[in-house]
Amino acid sequence: MGIIRSNSNRILPKFLYVILNSPLYRQIISNESNGNNIQNLSQSIGRIKIPVPPIDVQKQIIEEIAKVDTSISDAMQQIDKCESDIESLLSSLNNADSTLNTIAPFATKSIKYSDIESETYITTDNMLQNKLGIIPFEGEANISSITEYKNEDILISNIRPYLKKIWFADKKGGCSKDVLVLRSADTSKYLPKYIFYMLSRDVFFDYIMESKKGIKMPRGNKEDILKYRIPIPSPEEQQRIVSKVEELEAKIKVAREVIENAASQKQTVLDRYL
Repeated sequence: MGIIRSNSNRILPKFLYVILNSPLYRQIISNESNGNNIQNLSQSIGRIKIPVPPIDVQKQIIEEIAKVDTSISDAMQQIDKCESDIESLLSSLNNADSTLNTIAPFATKSIKYSDIESETYITTDNMLQNKLGIIPFEGEANISSITEYKNEDILISNIRPYLKKIWFADKKGGCSKDVLVLRSADTSKYLPKYIFYMLSRDVFFDYIMESKKGIKMPRGNKEDILKYRIPIPSPEEQQRIVSKVEELEAKIKVAREVIENAASQKQTVLDRYL
């Protein structure tokens, strides 16, 4: 750790922080730090040149960057509130429940990898942590037999369940054997999206971890997973719940986009003045 103290007569401390925390200068500092000890790093950082506009311009930059930071904070609070509202809604259900084995048993049909488009292949590696879905598979998988999945199936990574990798399929394809495929036993009684939302709760992943197998690379116990119980209201009530959760998820998506775009917004501010 190093300490940088600015000459406040020429450069405001907050402006210096904004500059050094920008992607460009973070990369420059990272490049300078490679292979350096603390003493050498202090010397090399001291040689980095940064723009020093007039104080009034520095103040303007600080003010506009602060607005972006405020939007980030507001977006994070929005995400927390929406996620809390979703959990409150789902946890409040007290209808009669049933097991996954009855509601949405595993789909286990094996198909050949050559039978699918490579971009529809799902493995634990292209499933995102914390229930954020998937990214497209790239390349070719060196595997012959895979599990078929269909539109509106629910895919869950069974390796390291605590990573909370789950996806609601919006297409058909195939997945590795380490990915579980659950399919509604009767879509007129058990809405697939409703089941997905009930399985996206932290309590479900905690349940899987309670009966996990293995230490270094834990896996869920398939028999116990099928014993998991979820409440089953009427199809009409399931649809109402799905619609409400989708409404909240739309707000979460907008808030995440605000956070994702913040870095480029800050860079736009810097580019405008420097």
